[in-house]
Order: sequence, then C-alpha cells, then structure tokens
Amino acid sequence: MSTLHTIVRTGVARADGTTPGCFLLHGYGANPEDLFDLSAHIPSTYTVVALRAPLVLGPMQYAWFSIDFSTGKPVGNMDEAKQAITLLLSEIPHLIALHHIDPHDVAVVGFSQGAMLAIALGLTHPEVVHRVGMLSGRIFPYVEEEVSAHADIRTLDVFVGHGTDDRMVPIDHARRARTFLAGMGLHADYHEYAAPHTITPDEIEDLVHWLTKGAPM
Repeated sequence: MSTLHTIVRTGVARADGTTPGCFLLHGYGANPEDLFDLSAHIPSTYTVVALRAPLVLGPMQYAWFSIDFSTGKPVGNMDEAKQAITLLLSEIPHLIALHHIDPHDVAVVGFSQGAMLAIALGLTHPEVVHRVGMLSGRIFPYVEEEVSAHADIRTLDVFVGHGTDDRMVPIDHARRARTFLAGMGLHADYHEYAAPHTITPDEIEDLVHWLTKGAPM
C-alpha cells in the first residue's frame, strides 16, 4: 500500500493491459491538485498519478523538503531531499504495479522542488524513470557529481521549461542544466518563457507535445 496520498487518472490500456505512466510532483507549499489539472491535457493513453509530498506546511500545503528563507536566499534541506528521493524510489514501483503501468515507459514531471526531484530521479535511476519534465527546477550539485557513473543515462528523455523572469529559481539554473545535460550526451527539449515562477499555457502546450511524441497510439 502506498504511503503517499495520490490522485489518479487511469489511461486507455494497450493490448497487453498496460499504459505509459506520468507521475506529477508538485512544488513547495502546494498540493497534488495543483499539478493534476495538467491531466486534462496529457494524452489519454497515459495513466497520470499526482503525488502529495510528505511534509505538512499548513492546510493543503505540502513540501518534499524544507527550505530555509532566513538569509533571503532560499536554501533547501538536502538531507530531506535525498530522503524524498528514496521515498519516491520505493513508491513509484509500487504504483506502477498497482495501476498496471508499463515499467519501461515511465515519465516524471515536476514543478519547482518537484522538478528538482524529478530530474534527480531520472539522472540517478534511468532504469526506473525514462522521461523527465523539469518545470522551473534545477539539478542538485550532488546529482551532477553522481550521474557520470550511469552508462545508460543517454536513453533519458528530458523536457526543460523555465520562466526568464523567475526570481524563485532563476533562469540560470535551467541554462546550466541544459549545458550539463548536453555534456552528458542528453539534448533536452528546452524552452524559455517570458514568465515568473509559474507554468504558462505555452509551456503546457510544449510539454504535452513532448509527451505526445512518446505516447503510443
């Protein structure tokens, strides 16, 4: 049984009874309903699973890891981030089996700190996560140090979307991620938008187009 609360939209099954899966990871202070709205745009072939982060910040407000704002510059708790990644690595295979998702066709899309976890999962465990949508996120430095050990990393499919006016997670993080991924042989589907720390309609359109390219007909 899953230890994380989820919201699920079941996809249209293929002949073998499975569907591709798209897991949604919300940002700091949000909840799974925030990203689940994306399911209205995601191809019906996908089973969509929005997960709720374990840390409670307030009514309908959750987080994957704590953030210290005391210095004026947000600093994430990396120990908690690593714990969240370990938790997701336990939960996702269970949810794959529970919802009859093809274990070889798994996408994880996250926003803000959810995006940071999504790309960390994909880069360090490409055998579990095959496609990553990183929306307004960044790659943790420790992940950059670890990722070179994975020989099959070039099979990872990555979408990067980020607002040029983002003050929470500045655009430089996305540009650095693009450069890092290219150095690892991964050419991300990369997009910038004239927007702050949010998901724009244009970004949704680009994200859905990217997902559609990988969706079986």
